[in-house]
Amino acid sequence: MFGSEVLSRRESMVGYPPFMEALAELAQDAMQFVFGTEGETCAATSPSALESRLALPSHPVSSGATRGSRRRSSRSSRRSSRSSRIRNLEVQVARLEAEKAEFMSFFETFTEKALREQQDLKFEVQVLSARADLITQNMAVLEAFLAGPLA
Repeated sequence: MFGSEVLSRRESMVGYPPFMEALAELAQDAMQFVFGTEGETCAATSPSALESRLALPSHPVSSGATRGSRRRSSRSSRRSSRSSRIRNLEVQVARLEAEKAEFMSFFETFTEKALREQQDLKFEVQVLSARADLITQNMAVLEAFLAGPLA
């Protein structure tokens, strides 16, 4: 596995337990130590360059401080990326809540209009039914009138 593969796998580990992220960070440090920061392979380097790369540093305190600061910067970048993801999620939640409120308002308005229209239609049905009854009564009176005096 080369350095870029370690980095891509590490980026895909977001959300895993912290020990997995720490393990990925150690793997990345090891890959950078062995292959260099540009990701070149051991076979492409000369034996003397490989030996100098694999040799222990002469000043482990300064080297450790560099590695520690790299870890601190990667931790702070993870924290900032986490906080930016949290902010993005908060913005999405706020947007969804606003959309939900807008939809609920529309739904309530639509429901109220539908109920009013239903009541209006019921009233119109009652009016038309009353008119039909009146027409039926008028026809019966007309038939009685036409049948009575003319017969």
